[in-house]
Amino acid sequence: MIALSNQEKWRPWGAFALEAMVLVLAILLFAPLQASLGRTGLILTELAFLALAVGTALLHKTSLKEVFPLKRPTLRELGGVLLLNLSGLMLSIFAAHISLILLPQSTPEIKELYDFLYTGQSLPVMVLVVAIMPAICEEALQRGAILSHLRSLKKEWLIILIMGILFGLFHLSALRFLSTAILGALLSYLMIKKNNLVLPMLMHLVNNLVSVMAGTMASENAGQALDTMQTITPLQRIGGGCIVCCLVPVLLVAAANLIDPTGHRRKSWLVAGLCGVALFTVGMVCASLSM
Repeated sequence: MIALSNQEKWRPWGAFALEAMVLVLAILLFAPLQASLGRTGLILTELAFLALAVGTALLHKTSLKEVFPLKRPTLRELGGVLLLNLSGLMLSIFAAHISLILLPQSTPEIKELYDFLYTGQSLPVMVLVVAIMPAICEEALQRGAILSHLRSLKKEWLIILIMGILFGLFHLSALRFLSTAILGALLSYLMIKKNNLVLPMLMHLVNNLVSVMAGTMASENAGQALDTMQTITPLQRIGGGCIVCCLVPVLLVAAANLIDPTGHRRKSWLVAGLCGVALFTVGMVCASLSM
């Protein structure tokens, strides 16, 4: 993990303090703003995140290029980002099903979020509000300002874990916590390994673009889809999730090999393959029992 030039001013506790401030603002200011102004309030919220990120860098008197490093990615890195994104989407599906098992009464939250983001709005506006702005503003705040406070920590896995949890909390939703925490961890892995904010921005953008396209395609049958979702049993959710994610271990190793080839170990392929087989087996057993 690359240190900042004035690392002593960026202490780890600052990450938690900044995240806490963001959460308080989100509850007391941003949420009411979005409730009253709709998507305009959402745009203002994203701009506020960007302002907080830049303001934090200026407060610490650190170069913006150092806090928000922007470099041209290589084709190899882009390939790794795509594989990591695919893995993240699969894991998010599994995480969503686990969350619905733990929080079965939270289905109306999905409908509310869907109506807020995708109902009565043109595709270009949805792409701007749901994909482009969060990819820029939220990454500047999370992988830029907040993660910079953790650069003095020696263990990269600890930084990834902390950032994943903070990103899950950042979305203020028990139902979405697990899926957003996974995404936050993967985005932080990219930032730690390459120190290039462009990579997590691109991954965040693609992830949210998939959500936009899925939301647009499901616009006519959203109610029916939610009704069907409520009829799925926990065993079916676990089985389906394991089958969907059986390729994730191999995809993660492949992505890591492209992003950070120096830290790659050959035995990782064997471990990934065995994990994939185990997931597929568990999924098939659960699917058979559910029938």
